[in-house]
Amino acid sequence: MTDLTFFDSSGLNALLQARLTTHEHGRQIRLHVPSPQVTRLLELSGAEQLFPITGRADA
Repeated sequence: MTDLTFFDSSGLNALLQARLTTHEHGRQIRLHVPSPQVTRLLELSGAEQLFPITGRADA
């Protein structure tokens, strides 16, 4: 997710739906070095607590 330059509510919704699906199958989605835009939207929405994040992009 490092190279993502645009991430809005539609992208967040898709990510949340993917999380539900993986959780139903006993799996987990981890976000590796999300871009500052992704990190910001996750923080604003409160969804950052739902995804383990490995690494951080430089702001």
